[in-house]
Amino acid sequence: MGVEDGEKGGLLYTAASNLLWAANRAVRLLNGSATQKLGWDPYLQGAFSPQREEVLQEVEVIEGELPPELAGCYLRTGPNPKLDPLGGYHWFDGDGMIHAVRIADGKASYCNRWVQTSRLQQEGRAGWPLVPKIGDSRGASVMAVVALRRLAEKLGVLDSSHGTGTANTAVAFHAGRVLALHEGDLPYALSIACNGLVETIGRCSFGGKIGTQRFTAHPKTDPQTGEMYTFAYSVDKQPYCWFGVLDREGRVAKEMPVPLPEPIMMHDCALTQNYVLLLDVPLVFDPKVMIKEGKLPFVLKDRPMRIGVVPRTATSADEIRWFASEPVMCFHTCNAWEEGGTIKLFLCTFPKFSLDTFTAKEGSDPVLSLLTIDLDSGATTLQRMDESAAGVGDFPAVPPSLVGRPTRYAYIGNMRANDRGVPEFVGITKFDLQAGPGKDAVASHLLHGGARLGGEAVFVPRPDGAAEDDGYLMTYVTDTQTKKSELVVYDAATMSAKPVARLRMPHTVPFGFHGGWVTGEQLAAQGGPSVMV
Repeated sequence: MGVEDGEKGGLLYTAASNLLWAANRAVRLLNGSATQKLGWDPYLQGAFSPQREEVLQEVEVIEGELPPELAGCYLRTGPNPKLDPLGGYHWFDGDGMIHAVRIADGKASYCNRWVQTSRLQQEGRAGWPLVPKIGDSRGASVMAVVALRRLAEKLGVLDSSHGTGTANTAVAFHAGRVLALHEGDLPYALSIACNGLVETIGRCSFGGKIGTQRFTAHPKTDPQTGEMYTFAYSVDKQPYCWFGVLDREGRVAKEMPVPLPEPIMMHDCALTQNYVLLLDVPLVFDPKVMIKEGKLPFVLKDRPMRIGVVPRTATSADEIRWFASEPVMCFHTCNAWEEGGTIKLFLCTFPKFSLDTFTAKEGSDPVLSLLTIDLDSGATTLQRMDESAAGVGDFPAVPPSLVGRPTRYAYIGNMRANDRGVPEFVGITKFDLQAGPGKDAVASHLLHGGARLGGEAVFVPRPDGAAEDDGYLMTYVTDTQTKKSELVVYDAATMSAKPVARLRMPHTVPFGFHGGWVTGEQLAAQGGPSVMV
């Protein structure tokens, strides 16, 4: 292409982009979702406010000290829109930003970077959000927004062939790669330098062996075999679910369709010694409510939640057995294992749920629950572990070395909802899973204190720890009054509210989703097989 052709192509792109921007803006104005500036939505306010500054610098320990044996990197991702929304917004929207604290020799550095997804790069070129968000899925304008996206693809303003995910939900380490995950796209591989610098390597292709071009935000890795068990869901075409396995080198060892009767939002799964558990939750995609009721297109139906018990050796969906439970919603599983002819599945359940209001409805608080599945009789029993204020919460965590194995302790982000239904994580609750449901289920409970709110607690084992809970809990905590953020390290064994260490972050770390700990050994082994990228 000559210079004149290149200039002409650039002018055509600019003209088409500007025209589409104006059309999108007009549609959202008519729908009433673009009449206010950035900050009108609760997930764009206060400590949810987007952090537009990227930094890399050493951080100060302001209380306690970092244990000398801590060597690795604490990572957490979350939604952080780089561009102002054109219209509606939802907590699940927003570009993925990684917040990383690299720890070694009692010192630490902090780095935050947007994951350089195809979507982020294309929207950066256009200067406006090209891809409709979940928050746009309300009202009569939905069909126009979808049509404008298709027009953007036809005009060459948007290329969806490399995915349109945000990498904003979770992180994992597999086959020498740090992965940023989002259930609407394939993972993005990251690299973490010795000084803590986070960089995006690229979107994982897996050698083109994953036909769905989607992935889960919550894969499960067997700590003994190194295999990663995955799934993906779709709401626009059948099959609505796919199940897959990556071997320890990151190669696709298995992928097969899983027939479901209707499209659902399947966010998590669980692993046992011999099975993978898929959750056919009753949060069902229903596009009619977008237009008729002005609500988001997922409705919690009054039907049982089904558990698909998939043999880890299965090669066909015909080998899956389905078990019905109560009509509850679940986003996150805690852990699962087999005891004789039964499966114990610990998971956080919502008796009621709405994507529009989250926990604003009475009786909708999530609680850690035990679902027992009798493989012989087919019977299931759901028991809530503790429904006191300390027992309410989500974002469960267990030691990574015990995934799919009998576990005694689990750690939950203790939650409450403000008057707008926005979840606020006020502390951490430690559950004794062996105690069973009842008054002894809560082993201990700590509060961050004052106006300080946290999030998911990541368990980091102490090297050569003698007990299961011999380790640390890490989470970002933000003072909602001062907007100052810290990385807080607690003692998981004692659950003392007095931290082992508090590290002051250079700026506010917005509330986000899921994190993880990458060990020093894993950091040194970065650079997995090229088939992943």
